[in-house]
Amino acid sequence: MLIKCICQVDVSNKISEIIYRINETSFQKDDSVTDILGEEATSVIELSRVHKDIEQKRIKDMTYVVSIPNKEEALVMVLELCEEQGINEMVLLLSSIRDFYDKFKGNTYNTLVFEEIQKLNNELVNKNREIAKISHKLKNMNELLSSRLIKDPLTDLVSRYQYADEIEGAINRFPDDAAFFAFIDIDNFKAVNDTYGHRIGDQYLIEFANRLKKLPLSNVVKLRISGDEFGLFVYGIDKLDSIYFDMFWHMFQDNILYPITLENVDLSLEVSLGIAQYKTDAIHINEMIDYADFAMYLAKHSGKNKYCLFNKEEYLSRKEK
Repeated sequence: MLIKCICQVDVSNKISEIIYRINETSFQKDDSVTDILGEEATSVIELSRVHKDIEQKRIKDMTYVVSIPNKEEALVMVLELCEEQGINEMVLLLSSIRDFYDKFKGNTYNTLVFEEIQKLNNELVNKNREIAKISHKLKNMNELLSSRLIKDPLTDLVSRYQYADEIEGAINRFPDDAAFFAFIDIDNFKAVNDTYGHRIGDQYLIEFANRLKKLPLSNVVKLRISGDEFGLFVYGIDKLDSIYFDMFWHMFQDNILYPITLENVDLSLEVSLGIAQYKTDAIHINEMIDYADFAMYLAKHSGKNKYCLFNKEEYLSRKEK
């Protein structure tokens, strides 16, 4: 909120004294309020004299006129709000002015009036700055939280909070094409953590994630599910069959499954991988991921370092047990 002018207006609605103005050319002594601000401003001044009370009105855009009666004269303020939220500032300012007016009603208005009003305005400006700082900090924290929800903080892959939306978006872009989810679990990762500590374990996961990012797949969502579990949603495929999945597994082995060297130590890397097909096995994203998880479980318990396709009959039979 900006105070553009504070002036005393005589009975003929001409400026008799300028107490404050933002620049010297905008308001001059003996100027007519009607000529400068229009008939609506004059009506506010007349109304305040009749009611013997403070009156205010918006005269154009975000400009307001406030009239404070003083016998036959009036103290007039011209305020400009910088934004809609500035209305709250103006309400607070007018409330404080009213308290001041009630206290000094009937006395001569002089620089003391301006000093008090300016003091109130400064307090509002300072509070507004504090609010702006808090809003800026809140915005930054929300952006940080959003980025952490979208991206896994360790690997920078899509996080478990966001992957459903990412997969749904991919399906919507290629609704008629084939797609599948590969659920990946790193074999024997616990031994890496137990032997070399969590710092090396984290570096191991980061390197694994970096290799996932470089996979030569054009349409894929790459995500970290949790811990040493990762996922790939591969979409936009013309046809899925056993030949395709064998090719996919060999491509995965060539690009991912070779030792990770950390601090001059070669650490082996093997995975168990389960695959469930979208539409063929499941039409719901969470169900498809659960089925891929089950297929991964079968791969892990049948020798590790291999892939398995989801089998509905085996899934149901094991579930019944």
